[in-house]
Amino acid sequence: LSGGQKKRVALAAVVSMNPDILVLDEPTNGLDEDSCDIVVNFLLAYVAAGKTVLMSTHHQDLVRRLGARAIYIDRYHHVVEAPSPSYGTESGAAE
Repeated sequence: LSGGQKKRVALAAVVSMNPDILVLDEPTNGLDEDSCDIVVNFLLAYVAAGKTVLMSTHHQDLVRRLGARAIYIDRYHHVVEAPSPSYGTESGAAE
């Protein structure tokens, strides 16, 4: 299996247990664009079903697509909680 396929199989195995909360570390790291879209669309459907996704990521666009609320740690280790669409703006986290 490719790296992307392994990640999708691992995610499927965890989701088959029907958890209310998924805790993910860089769920799209190392995935090609198609695999990333598959994972993102799955996570959007998971959240729409009333489940919670807690994840760490360096991909700001992923946070904007998925999150209603986000906590950011900037390069100076300041912690800022903001609605995800505001990340990187004056009202969001520092550059």
